[in-house]
Amino acid sequence: MLSEFSYSPTPEILDWLALGRLGDRFNRSIRLWVLLQYFYGKPNNLAAELPKYFTYIDFRKYFFSPQHLLSDRLTTEQIKTDCRDKNCICKKSVKELVQTAIFPQAIKEWEQKITDKMGGEVIKIQQRPFATVHRTIRDDLKYLAKLGWLKKSQAGKYYCLQQND
Repeated sequence: MLSEFSYSPTPEILDWLALGRLGDRFNRSIRLWVLLQYFYGKPNNLAAELPKYFTYIDFRKYFFSPQHLLSDRLTTEQIKTDCRDKNCICKKSVKELVQTAIFPQAIKEWEQKITDKMGGEVIKIQQRPFATVHRTIRDDLKYLAKLGWLKKSQAGKYYCLQQND
Protein backbone atom coordinates (compact mmCIF):
# COMPACT_ATOMS: atom_id res chain seq x y z
CA MET A 1 0.00 0.00 0.00
CA LEU A 2 1.29 3.44 -0.85
CA SER A 3 2.13 5.75 2.02
CA GLU A 4 0.60 8.74 0.27
CA PHE A 5 -3.08 9.53 0.10
CA SER A 6 -3.99 12.01 -2.60
CA TYR A 7 -7.55 10.97 -3.39
CA SER A 8 -10.47 13.38 -3.53
CA PRO A 9 -13.58 12.54 -1.51
CA THR A 10 -15.44 11.15 -4.50
CA PRO A 11 -18.51 9.00 -3.94
CA GLU A 12 -16.44 5.97 -4.98
CA ILE A 13 -13.59 6.68 -2.54
CA LEU A 14 -16.00 7.38 0.32
CA ASP A 15 -17.97 4.22 -0.49
CA TRP A 16 -14.71 2.23 -0.54
CA LEU A 17 -13.81 3.61 2.90
CA ALA A 18 -17.31 2.66 4.08
CA LEU A 19 -16.86 -0.88 2.71
CA GLY A 20 -19.79 -0.40 0.36
CA ARG A 21 -22.12 0.97 3.03
CA LEU A 22 -21.86 4.71 2.45
CA GLY A 23 -25.48 5.31 3.45
CA ASP A 24 -24.85 3.86 6.91
CA ARG A 25 -21.31 5.13 7.32
CA PHE A 26 -21.19 8.53 5.65
CA ASN A 27 -19.77 10.47 8.62
CA ARG A 28 -17.25 7.73 9.28
CA SER A 29 -16.10 7.70 5.66
CA ILE A 30 -15.62 11.49 5.83
CA ARG A 31 -13.61 11.13 9.06
CA LEU A 32 -11.49 8.35 7.54
CA TRP A 33 -10.85 10.40 4.42
CA VAL A 34 -9.80 13.39 6.56
CA LEU A 35 -7.58 11.23 8.76
CA LEU A 36 -5.85 9.78 5.71
CA GLN A 37 -5.31 13.31 4.41
CA TYR A 38 -3.72 14.26 7.74
CA PHE A 39 -1.53 11.15 7.94
CA TYR A 40 -0.49 10.86 4.29
CA GLY A 41 -1.75 13.86 2.32
CA LYS A 42 0.00 16.99 1.27
CA PRO A 43 0.58 19.54 2.77
CA ASN A 44 -0.55 17.82 5.99
CA ASN A 45 1.98 15.60 7.65
CA LEU A 46 0.64 14.56 11.01
CA ALA A 47 2.82 11.45 10.83
CA ALA A 48 5.93 13.65 11.17
CA GLU A 49 4.52 15.35 14.27
CA LEU A 50 3.53 12.20 16.14
CA PRO A 51 5.89 9.87 17.98
CA LYS A 52 6.88 6.95 15.72
CA TYR A 53 4.67 4.64 17.82
CA PHE A 54 1.64 6.50 19.04
CA THR A 55 -1.50 5.87 21.03
CA TYR A 56 -4.85 7.51 20.57
CA ILE A 57 -3.96 9.83 23.45
CA ASP A 58 -0.83 10.96 21.57
CA PHE A 59 -2.84 11.38 18.38
CA ARG A 60 -5.62 13.50 19.85
CA LYS A 61 -3.13 15.98 21.36
CA TYR A 62 -1.88 16.77 17.85
CA PHE A 63 -5.13 16.41 15.93
CA PHE A 64 -7.56 18.47 18.01
CA SER A 65 -7.18 22.05 19.17
CA PRO A 66 -5.43 22.59 22.52
CA GLN A 67 -8.80 23.88 23.79
CA HIS A 68 -10.62 20.69 22.78
CA LEU A 69 -11.77 18.75 25.83
CA LEU A 70 -10.00 15.40 26.03
CA SER A 71 -12.00 13.45 28.58
CA ASP A 72 -13.32 10.08 27.46
CA ARG A 73 -16.40 10.67 29.61
CA LEU A 74 -17.76 13.53 27.51
CA THR A 75 -20.93 13.08 25.50
CA THR A 76 -21.23 14.17 21.89
CA GLU A 77 -23.38 17.10 23.00
CA GLN A 78 -20.75 18.23 25.52
CA ILE A 79 -18.05 18.06 22.85
CA LYS A 80 -20.20 20.11 20.48
CA THR A 81 -20.92 22.83 23.01
CA ASP A 82 -17.86 22.88 25.28
CA CYS A 83 -15.02 23.11 22.75
CA ARG A 84 -14.43 26.86 22.51
CA ASP A 85 -12.00 26.90 19.57
CA LYS A 86 -13.92 27.67 16.38
CA ASN A 87 -10.91 26.37 14.39
CA CYS A 88 -10.89 22.95 16.07
CA ILE A 89 -11.64 20.13 13.66
CA CYS A 90 -14.66 19.20 15.79
CA LYS A 91 -16.25 22.49 14.67
CA LYS A 92 -15.75 21.81 10.94
CA SER A 93 -18.74 20.70 8.89
CA VAL A 94 -18.61 18.11 6.12
CA LYS A 95 -18.75 20.99 3.66
CA GLU A 96 -15.77 22.73 5.26
CA LEU A 97 -13.76 19.52 5.39
CA VAL A 98 -14.20 18.60 1.72
CA GLN A 99 -14.70 21.87 -0.15
CA THR A 100 -11.05 22.54 -1.04
CA ALA A 101 -10.54 18.95 -2.19
CA ILE A 102 -13.41 19.02 -4.66
CA PHE A 103 -12.42 22.27 -6.32
CA PRO A 104 -13.27 23.16 -9.06
CA GLN A 105 -16.29 20.84 -8.77
CA ALA A 106 -19.20 22.65 -7.14
CA ILE A 107 -20.21 21.50 -3.69
CA LYS A 108 -23.83 21.10 -4.84
CA GLU A 109 -22.74 18.76 -7.64
CA TRP A 110 -20.63 16.73 -5.20
CA GLU A 111 -23.54 16.60 -2.77
CA GLN A 112 -25.85 15.30 -5.53
CA LYS A 113 -23.36 12.60 -6.55
CA ILE A 114 -23.08 11.44 -2.94
CA THR A 115 -26.88 11.44 -2.61
CA ASP A 116 -27.16 9.38 -5.81
CA LYS A 117 -24.54 6.91 -4.53
CA MET A 118 -26.50 6.56 -1.30
CA GLY A 119 -29.69 5.70 -3.15
CA GLY A 120 -31.32 9.10 -2.77
CA GLU A 121 -30.63 9.54 0.93
CA VAL A 122 -30.00 13.24 1.56
CA ILE A 123 -26.70 13.98 3.27
CA LYS A 124 -26.40 16.56 6.00
CA ILE A 125 -23.53 18.66 4.72
CA GLN A 126 -23.56 20.89 7.81
CA GLN A 127 -22.98 17.93 10.15
CA ARG A 128 -19.70 17.96 12.04
CA PRO A 129 -18.22 14.46 11.75
CA PHE A 130 -15.49 15.03 14.35
CA ALA A 131 -17.93 16.37 16.96
CA THR A 132 -18.27 12.92 18.41
CA VAL A 133 -17.09 10.96 21.44
CA HIS A 134 -13.44 10.01 21.58
CA ARG A 135 -14.26 6.30 21.44
CA THR A 136 -15.57 6.85 17.90
CA ILE A 137 -12.31 8.42 16.71
CA ARG A 138 -10.32 5.72 18.53
CA ASP A 139 -12.36 3.14 16.61
CA ASP A 140 -11.59 5.00 13.37
CA LEU A 141 -7.86 4.49 14.02
CA LYS A 142 -8.49 0.77 14.59
CA TYR A 143 -10.44 0.68 11.34
CA LEU A 144 -7.58 2.35 9.43
CA ALA A 145 -5.28 -0.35 10.83
CA LYS A 146 -7.73 -3.01 9.65
CA LEU A 147 -7.69 -1.44 6.16
CA GLY A 148 -3.88 -1.41 6.21
CA TRP A 149 -3.37 2.37 6.35
CA LEU A 150 -1.93 2.24 9.87
CA LYS A 151 0.08 -0.55 11.43
CA LYS A 152 -0.33 -1.78 14.97
CA SER A 153 2.89 -2.41 16.87
CA GLN A 154 1.51 -3.52 20.22
CA ALA A 155 -1.77 -3.14 22.10
CA GLY A 156 -3.00 0.39 21.53
CA LYS A 157 0.08 1.63 19.64
CA TYR A 158 0.04 2.54 15.96
CA TYR A 159 2.56 3.67 13.43
CA CYS A 160 2.25 5.19 9.99
CA LEU A 161 3.38 3.46 6.84
CA GLN A 162 6.72 4.41 5.40
CA GLN A 163 7.38 4.82 1.70
CA ASN A 164 8.44 1.17 1.33
CA ASP A 165 5.93 -0.55 3.66
